[in-house]
Amino acid sequence: MLLILAALACGGPLDLDEDGVGAIRDCDDADPAVGAAVLSWADQDGDGYGDEAIWAEACPGDVGWVPVAGDCDDADPTEHPQQESCNCERGDLPSRPWYADQDGDGVGEEPELQLSCGAGEESLASVAGDCAPLDPAVYPGATEIWYDGQDQDCAGDSDYDADQDGYESAEHGGLDCDDQAGDTHPGAPEVCDLEQADEDCDGLVNAQDPSARGWTDWYEDQDGDGYGQGDGITACAPASGYAVQSGDCDDDQALVNPGMEEVCGDGVANDCVVTDGECGIHGDGVLSGESLVELPYNSSSNVLLDPVDILGTGEPIFLVGSPFESGGDGYVGTVRVLGDEDSLLRDLLTTGASYSTLGATMVAGDLDQDGQVDLVVTASQHYAGGLYQPAVFLAMGPLALRSSVDELPLIQNGGNSLGSSMAIAGGFLAVNAPNDGRSEGGSGAIFLFDSDPGAVSSPLDAAGELSFDGYYYMGASQLASCDVLGTGQDGLLFGGNFGEEFDAGVAWVDSPESGLTTVTSSDLWVQSTSTEQLGGRISCGDGDEDGYPELWILSPNSGEVLAFDSQSMQQGQDQAWLRVSGGSGDAATRMKVIGDHDGDGYVDLVINDPRGATFGAVSVIYGPLSAGSYTMAQDRMASQTGQWLAGELAGNEDGLLISASTGRSLYWLPSGPGI
Repeated sequence: MLLILAALACGGPLDLDEDGVGAIRDCDDADPAVGAAVLSWADQDGDGYGDEAIWAEACPGDVGWVPVAGDCDDADPTEHPQQESCNCERGDLPSRPWYADQDGDGVGEEPELQLSCGAGEESLASVAGDCAPLDPAVYPGATEIWYDGQDQDCAGDSDYDADQDGYESAEHGGLDCDDQAGDTHPGAPEVCDLEQADEDCDGLVNAQDPSARGWTDWYEDQDGDGYGQGDGITACAPASGYAVQSGDCDDDQALVNPGMEEVCGDGVANDCVVTDGECGIHGDGVLSGESLVELPYNSSSNVLLDPVDILGTGEPIFLVGSPFESGGDGYVGTVRVLGDEDSLLRDLLTTGASYSTLGATMVAGDLDQDGQVDLVVTASQHYAGGLYQPAVFLAMGPLALRSSVDELPLIQNGGNSLGSSMAIAGGFLAVNAPNDGRSEGGSGAIFLFDSDPGAVSSPLDAAGELSFDGYYYMGASQLASCDVLGTGQDGLLFGGNFGEEFDAGVAWVDSPESGLTTVTSSDLWVQSTSTEQLGGRISCGDGDEDGYPELWILSPNSGEVLAFDSQSMQQGQDQAWLRVSGGSGDAATRMKVIGDHDGDGYVDLVINDPRGATFGAVSVIYGPLSAGSYTMAQDRMASQTGQWLAGELAGNEDGLLISASTGRSLYWLPSGPGI
C-alpha cells in the first residue's frame, strides 16, 4: 500500500507487472504478457472469427469476443474464412438444417446432419420426411397411385381408401361400396336421389331403405330443363322425368323456364315472367338520381357524340365536349372520353389558349380513308394571334389521351361564322358557314375540305363549295352524311331555303366534287309545302328494315319528326311516310335514329322533348316502324331530379346518354332487359 501511495504521490501510473501498460488500462496487471484491451469483434458461434458489424474493445480471453473479423455466418461454427469446404468466398448456400437424400427426390430422412453451406448438396435435402429413402418415386407431395399397395405420398393412410372416408374399398377386401364418394360408406345416411346411390352400403336404395332421408315434392318435367309443373307428388326419388323445382310456364320448351335470361323482342317470356317495359322504355317512367352520371367539371352545356373507336383500341367510346367549362377569367373547352365505368371521364383534346369554346361541335368519320376514325372539332370562338374567331381542328385518328389541338391543322374564316354543323361524306369534310362574309346578304355556304387542308386554312383554300346565290339561309342548316340510296356510298344531306317563298327543304349531293357546286331546288330530296322550315335536325336509319334508310327530319317550327322514303326525290312535306307529333305542349328539339335499344333486331328513334314534363322527357319510338302517326307522349322517361334535359343525345346498342341542364351531369339509360 505504501508503494502504491508513493507511486501516486510521485504522479506516475501504477504498473505492477512492469509491462508498460498502466494498471487502469491493463487487462491483467499481474501478468506482463497481458496488456491493454484491443479492438475485437463479436464471435457468437465460437469459431474464432467475429461478425464485422459488431465490434468493441475487449481484453484477450473475454468470452464472445475475438480480435479477428470476417465471419460470413456467425451462427454456424463450421462456416468461416478458413473452413476448407466453405470459405465464405464461393457463394455457398446459407446454413440450414440438412438431411441425407439418398434417392435424390428432394426429401431427406432424419436425423439432421451437422453440415454447413450445403456441402455435397447433390445428396442433401433441406426438408425431411421421406418414408422410402431409396425410392425416388415415394416422398411427401408425390402423386398417390391408389390400390397398388404403395404409399407414394407418405401420408400414412390406407392405399385402399381413395375417398378417405375411413373405409377401404369393397373391391379390395373392405366395406366401402363406392370408394370414389366420400359420403358413401357403411353408417352414412341414406339420401333420396335420382342417381339411386346406396349411401349406407346396405344394398337398399331410396324408398327401399327405411332409413332414407329427403322425401320431398317432385314435379313432372317433360322437357328436362330442371323445372316442372302441375301439382307434383311427394316421393323419396321418383323415376326420371321429374324435377324438384316447379314454375315452368312451357314444359315443351327447354329454353323457357324461370332460370332463363329474358331475350328482348322474341315474343316469348323466356323467364316465365311477363313484365311490361322489361325490354326498353315502355309506358311512362322516371329518370331518377340513380341514372345520373356526375361530371368532374361545370359547363353550361355538354355536346355528345355517338361512340366511336377514336383511340384505335377496337372499343367504341362516347365523346363529351364541354365548350363552356369554367376556367380562369373565361372559358377553356375540353373534349373528353367517357370511360368504362360511365362516370369516369378522361381528357382527349385540350388547348393552351386562354379563351376557347373547344368542343362546341364534333363530327367523327374516316376522313382520310385509312381505316381509322378521325375527329373534327370546333370552337365557336377561339382566341389565337390576338383575334377571337371560330376555329375548326382536324384530329386524325387514332388519338392519344390528352392531345393538344394547338398543333393540329386549323381552319378559320376571318372572324365570320364557321362550323356550327359539319359532316364527313365521300372523302370530304363539309363545314357550314351561315354567314360566309363574302356577300352583303350573307347567303351562306357549305365548304368542302379534304383530309389535308394545310396547317392553317381558310374557306378560300377549300377543295370545293356548295353554294346558292338566291337566298340567305342555306349555310345555317344541320349537315348529315347518309346512304339514302342504300348503295353503300354516303352522300351529303343539308337543309335550307333555296330561293322561292316555300322553296325550302333538305337537299342531297351524291358525291361532292372539287370546285363550286351550285345547289338548286332540283337537288331537294324533301320540299317544304308551307312556311315551315325543315332540316333543324337530320338523321338516317332503316326503321322498317327494308334495306333502305329513311330520311328523318325534325321541323324546328312544329317540333314534329317526319320520316320520308329515301328511294324517291322531290317529296312534299305532306308526303311524310311517318310522322311523330307531340301532345299538348310537347315539341321535339333533338332526335336521333340509334341502334337496337331494346334488343329486338330493329333500329329505334329517340326524341328529346324538353316540354313533355316538368323537367323534360325522352321518348323512344321502337322499330320495326310502319307508315302512320306516332306520338312522343308514349314510351317516355321524364326527369324527376330537378335537372332539365338540355337536349343533346348520343347512343348505340349499349344505351343512351342525355345531357342535363346543370352542366355537371349526364343521364345514362342502359339498353336491353331491365331498363
